[in-house]
Amino acid sequence: MKDFKPLFSKYRKIHNNILISKLKKKEFKHFKLVIGEMGLKALRASKINGIQLNACIKIITRDCKRKYKLWIYCFPNISLTVKSISVRMGTGIGSIYDWIFIIKKNNIFIELKARYNFFSLKALHNCKKKLSFSTKIILKTYVKKWKNFKNYI
Repeated sequence: MKDFKPLFSKYRKIHNNILISKLKKKEFKHFKLVIGEMGLKALRASKINGIQLNACIKIITRDCKRKYKLWIYCFPNISLTVKSISVRMGTGIGSIYDWIFIIKKNNIFIELKARYNFFSLKALHNCKKKLSFSTKIILKTYVKKWKNFKNYI
């Protein structure tokens, strides 16, 4: 699977207080579906890492039977650092152990267009279970008119 890590980054290490300030900012980049027929929308500001993105891609490829188009509007580009337990205070921030992306409230971060729409709804429903924050499935208007699509989820 993909390894979601940036090749180059200008500022490699970020302090924790900068992360908190980025979570509090209100930016609405993708709050409507642009290309796809359905998508996942974050209901609150949170962090997502590459492992969660890989899990979502794996679920979608399995459930949609490889007949889909996927657009991901997030890429982990912020580093999280940690110091080992035995190290004393001072001497810098620590080493990088994970890369994350901060998703703002009400942003759509995954869009999907598939050949079999019922399977894609099931795939997005399974993606919701893998993520650590609350999400909502967004559908286009003509997709909402389907009857009994909840029976397939």
